[in-house]
Formats: sequence, C-alpha cells, structure tokens
Amino acid sequence: MPPKTSDDLRERVIELAKQGKTRNAIREETGLALDTIRSILSEAGVVPLSTSRYRKPKAPNDALVEKVLRLHMEGVSMSVINAVTGLTNAQIAKIVRESPEYQDGDAEDVGPRDFIHAWQTSDSLDEVSLKLRGMPLSRIKARAAMYRGRGVPLKNYRRGARYNWNDLSDFAESLLEEGEDDE
Repeated sequence: MPPKTSDDLRERVIELAKQGKTRNAIREETGLALDTIRSILSEAGVVPLSTSRYRKPKAPNDALVEKVLRLHMEGVSMSVINAVTGLTNAQIAKIVRESPEYQDGDAEDVGPRDFIHAWQTSDSLDEVSLKLRGMPLSRIKARAAMYRGRGVPLKNYRRGARYNWNDLSDFAESLLEEGEDDE
C-alpha cells in the first residue's frame, strides 16, 4: 500500500492546479506520481490544464474575425482559413455561424444546384454545413445519399482528408503577402 499523502501536500497539489499548472508540472514540483496527483485532483473536483503536447488555440480578436469572415465570403475553404489564421475549425465555424450574414440565411431555401456546389467545393461536411447556412449534418448526409441514389456523382468525404500541405502553405503565404500590401 502506498504511503499516505499529507494534507499539506494535497492542498499544495490543488493550489498548483488552480494556478494553471499541468499535472506534469505539479509532478515536477511535488515529486508525486501522476496517478496520485490525478487522484487528489479528482477527489477535490479540480481539473488541471491538459498535459497535451498540442498548442492551445489562440483567441480570435476583431481583426481575425474580420479576416475569417472575408475569406469565408470569398469561398476559401476552412482548412485554408485555418492555415492562414491559426484558428481551429471549431473557432472558424463559430465565427461564421455568429455572423449577421450567416444568420440572415435560411437552410430551407437551398436548391439542388446550390447544394451540389457547396458539396463539391468543400473540404469537409462541416464546411458544407457552413455554406448551406447551418443545414444540420443529418439532413446534408440524407440529401447527399438521395442525390447519389438518383445518379448524381457527389464526391466522398473521408475522415482525415488528405491535403497538399505545400500548396496550402504557399496559398497561406500569398494571402499574408496580400494582407501586408493593404497595410
């Protein structure tokens, strides 16, 4: 049976987590095992910062929001907007969904040609949904299945779509250069 952790050390672990320290940082500072730290924090109902190696997405400022909306209105895909702005797809989708232009639309009024165009020119189902003013994914999938059943050759979306990252990088740089010329 492992030795009991003192109340002072437990309080220190909780305090460090509330200060924004990750479990690994708490381990380094206290010398406790990660399982012990998890247990202490779980019992206290405290959630530490993730120890993930991935960066925390940056918060969009007004300039980024404006850039996202401009690129979206120009028909630029979410993956390219992500590469240009550094925002996550979820952040991009939220910005677009909250924009007045998006909220003025009506997903019910999407005709077959508009649907097919949105489908064929998007990189993901989420992007199709954005282009179709928030049509639910279940309706988008059902409609695509119906169109395919009637012989319309819609492209297939795969999980983890493959992109030509060199082309995306070049495109992102060209957009940054355009933005610098405007300033």
